[in-house]
Amino acid sequence: NMPDLTGIEFLQALPHRPLIIFTTAYSEYAVQSYDWDAVGYLLKPIEFTKFLKAVNKAASLVNTPAQKINPAPALPSADFILVKSGVQTFPIKLTDILYVEASGNHVFFVTKERRIITLNTLQEVAKLLPPHLFYRVHKSFIIALPHVEVIESFQVRINGVDIPLGKTYRETFLEEYKK
Repeated sequence: NMPDLTGIEFLQALPHRPLIIFTTAYSEYAVQSYDWDAVGYLLKPIEFTKFLKAVNKAASLVNTPAQKINPAPALPSADFILVKSGVQTFPIKLTDILYVEASGNHVFFVTKERRIITLNTLQEVAKLLPPHLFYRVHKSFIIALPHVEVIESFQVRINGVDIPLGKTYRETFLEEYKK
């Protein structure tokens, strides 16, 4: 029940057929989903596990590693990196990155404008970032040194966000930052 046109009419108007995951409140559209070779059919309310399964299936069909950073442009002279999130790739200027945060199986690149989620380890990300601009200060955080506003005993503040200094990293960070 979309305004102006249905989801099927929208698909018919597209010049190329994309990977399709149907999301609807009506089970009667299931038959049409087969006509469109849909990757998934999700009935509202959508269960997160079913949504994740459909998205992972679509990602595997794209023939690219899902949600990995493209390491090629991360040369020492590069002023940006390419971050892959799902099927999209985002160029991010190194100077725009405030910090990188690991949470569960995800890593978030945080800028003033947005948060970009990827499936990488913080260790993989650290290899791509120049050490004179970025420093790991916690098991879950890499910070951009030029954006540090305040350093306290056990945390740093970047863009109004307090980031913990982990015991493992604290002393080395404080020594390096004074240089």
